Amino acid sequence: MKTFREHAPNSLYDVVYTYGSREHADAPHFHENVELLYNITGEKHAAVGNNAYVLRPHNLLVIDSFKLHSYEPSDGKHILVSLPASSCEHYSEYLKNKSLRSNLIDDSNYCKEKILPRLSAVIHGEALDGFSLQANVDVLLSAICAKAGLSEKNNYSIGEARSVIAYIEKNYNKDLSLASISNHFGYSKCYFSRTFNELFGASLNDYIALVRLNRALSYFEKNDCTIAQAAKRCGFGSMPTFYRALKKFRSDFALKNVTTQPDGE
Repeated sequence: MKTFREHAPNSLYDVVYTYGSREHADAPHFHENVELLYNITGEKHAAVGNNAYVLRPHNLLVIDSFKLHSYEPSDGKHILVSLPASSCEHYSEYLKNKSLRSNLIDDSNYCKEKILPRLSAVIHGEALDGFSLQANVDVLLSAICAKAGLSEKNNYSIGEARSVIAYIEKNYNKDLSLASISNHFGYSKCYFSRTFNELFGASLNDYIALVRLNRALSYFEKNDCTIAQAAKRCGFGSMPTFYRALKKFRSDFALKNVTTQPDGE
């Protein structure tokens, strides 16, 4: 089956259409954008944090800011839209101390009648002014909230989330731990761990490991070094720890690019 990815011309948003391919998948990753995965045909398997989802035709999956997520390859057709955080400020303000009760909207009739037309308006709104584009985004996210419902969550702001991510990105190659990070931000270990899991959909250790892994693989690809040298430079204390992270988050890379090497340099 033919596969291609394309960005909507002149769109302000990162819009990707994918048709088929058992080879295409997205490894676990995270970002500040709000991501919308609308499945059109076939089944699409996805994971957000520790939750696994199966999207059937005309199902929508919502991935909020900073949530760890991944997609499995499929033979169907879907639309992937990444909304910049700057376009989701009204949405974030509306949620405040709440979160979507469900990330999956599996009412196909509602999706076809209420979500898809609004999603199309966002994708093809390049001729609109900024005010009208923002209105389209707000109407789309409002329709999502109305169907998904809201539930209470810890009082932890997006601003604080950005600060935590910035701290990890800055210090990923140092000795980071739950104790050191929670102390830095002035929280107890128990509260910080629980809140981090709720907000990011992953444990702190997994988040740190993924940041280190991405940095190590990038350094390995760009420099003349062994994978052990790259891993050590990016904060991994041992090669077994690195390979566990590689197997968990980027097995595709492991199969194609990395051969087993002895621990050390």
